[in-house]
Order: sequence, then C-alpha cells, then structure tokens
Amino acid sequence: MRRGAALLLATGMPVAQIALCPWYEEDTMVHIGEQMKAEERAITERAVAVYKARVADRDGR
Repeated sequence: MRRGAALLLATGMPVAQIALCPWYEEDTMVHIGEQMKAEERAITERAVAVYKARVADRDGR
C-alpha cells in the first residue's frame, strides 16, 4: 500500500482503499504553519535531550 493511503473497514461493506489528505496542508490551515514548525523543533529538542541523558546514564554505569 502506498504512503498516504488507508484501508476503510465498515460492517457489511467490502474493504476500500482511500487516499488521505493531510489536514494541515489545506489552505484554511496556513496560519498553523509556523506553530507546527515550532512544535516539531521543541519535540526534537526534547527527544535529543532524553537520548543524551540515556547515553550519559549508560556511560556512567
């Protein structure tokens, strides 16, 4: 199955493959672009900090 597709399962109906459209790429969601980038950076920074802490703990044993 290709990226951006999903299987739709409904009782009493055959399985259907549907194309997914990212909601955050719609024209009405332009205002969240910068907020989303900032959140992605924050998530990455937290993940890197946790990783470095785990590596430091492992090296300290």
